[in-house]
Amino acid sequence: MPSGKKAAQKMFYFFERKGIDLNLRYGIHYYGPYSAKLDNTLHILESEDYIDINTSSSTHVISMKCSTKEQIVNTFREIKGNKFSESIIEEAYRNLQEFGLIEVA
Repeated sequence: MPSGKKAAQKMFYFFERKGIDLNLRYGIHYYGPYSAKLDNTLHILESEDYIDINTSSSTHVISMKCSTKEQIVNTFREIKGNKFSESIIEEAYRNLQEFGLIEVA
């Protein structure tokens, strides 16, 4: 299920509020919490062909390109290193699936 950029900003903001330190540095924005760092990361992921950001409507819709769980977890580890334990990564992955934010090939 695709999600919008505003929803992604809010979702990651709440992750941080729940104690998952992603170092995204949020500020106040017209539509709610906003992180320029997260926005830049989303565009990097798009340029690397991991996600698609459809800007054809007023809501920018993000959808994930076809990836395997292993590819997703490995990419996360490349970005965050050993900062998170295997159990935290597994729990986050399950949560993303449960909320329909990730579909795996």
